[in-house]
Amino acid sequence: MRIFQTIWLLVLILQCSSAFSNTTSNFQSAFMDDQLGTRAWALGGAYHTLVNDPTALIWNPAGLASLHKKHNFIVEQAEIMFLFSSSFIGYGYNISDQMSMGVGLMHTGDSVLKETICFLGIAKDGSLINSLWNYDLIKPEQISLGLTMKYYYASFGNNNDGGYWDFQGYNHQVFGSAHGFGLDTGLVIRLTERDRFS
Repeated sequence: MRIFQTIWLLVLILQCSSAFSNTTSNFQSAFMDDQLGTRAWALGGAYHTLVNDPTALIWNPAGLASLHKKHNFIVEQAEIMFLFSSSFIGYGYNISDQMSMGVGLMHTGDSVLKETICFLGIAKDGSLINSLWNYDLIKPEQISLGLTMKYYYASFGNNNDGGYWDFQGYNHQVFGSAHGFGLDTGLVIRLTERDRFS
């Protein structure tokens, strides 16, 4: 019972801190969380529970526990309406039957606005939960827990045609960069082979 209280307290603190951080700025961050993959787009929200390749770093980190091979490698590139391109390269590794990890890099945009996201994730099956209670509550293969750490970098205004020069010789082009960090958690529950929840 004490573990549940601790988890709920941690969730409450995280929710309060995120609510506070949203009030410190007048506008949202520029980072786009592009979600690549034709399979993922076709399945919509259902892909969060079905992901079983290194794109789990983007969609649901618990999906890393479903990697089918020892080494998993993926490269994806999408061009959206000739406006911007988005690329992802990811690698997943099965450490053991109970644990997997993954790393990835996503790049979006061009010289006007570009964003890069670095991913590092880990996932474990339900044996972690059973070890906390010292007895088998669930079958380890029925649940997966995951965690992805992200580093964001964005820059804008690095194009040559974005500014203008005034009569005194000053360039009035706006440019800059931003850094950020993120932490995603994931959960997949498999009641049967066909019924999954995340």
